[in-house]
Amino acid sequence: MSNNEYLNEERYQKSKRALLATSLIFAVAGLLIGGGLIVGGILKQSSASQIDTSMPTYSASTNYDDALNQFDESAKQSNARMDRVAKKNNEELAAFGMIGGGAFALFTFLGIAGALFVTAKRREIMAFQAQQVAPLAKEGIEKATPVMGKAVGSIAKEISKGIQEGKAESAKGEEEPKK
Repeated sequence: MSNNEYLNEERYQKSKRALLATSLIFAVAGLLIGGGLIVGGILKQSSASQIDTSMPTYSASTNYDDALNQFDESAKQSNARMDRVAKKNNEELAAFGMIGGGAFALFTFLGIAGALFVTAKRREIMAFQAQQVAPLAKEGIEKATPVMGKAVGSIAKEISKGIQEGKAESAKGEEEPKK
């Protein structure tokens, strides 16, 4: 015969183990994905910083043909430099994106893992909180009992007085003849 009760210790322990395992999976996935992206971004950043973007050197010539050849060479060097600068900028942007995405993934996955872990440990957390509050509650009850007793006694006296007055009025009403 199967046990269809929702509130039993066996189901609680099974669910707790499943939540803890899921929490661990999210934490490990977050560390692998986020950490991998962050490390990849750092490596890409360091490789981008090694790209040479220095200005090419130019020399002046007095000969028309030499000047024309130097102009062509200068244009090629300038274009090559602009290509290197563009490549460096693209690499740096990609590195920034990888680091940002890795931080986001790490934060998100660890947040989910933390929430699942706290959910799995809620019973222990509530027991700890109850143990912290129990001495204060006991002391408060002990100090409030005499005050509450007096208050309840006063209320009971007033109620019994009202009942007696009500009985007396109802007895008077029965003795008076009706017109």
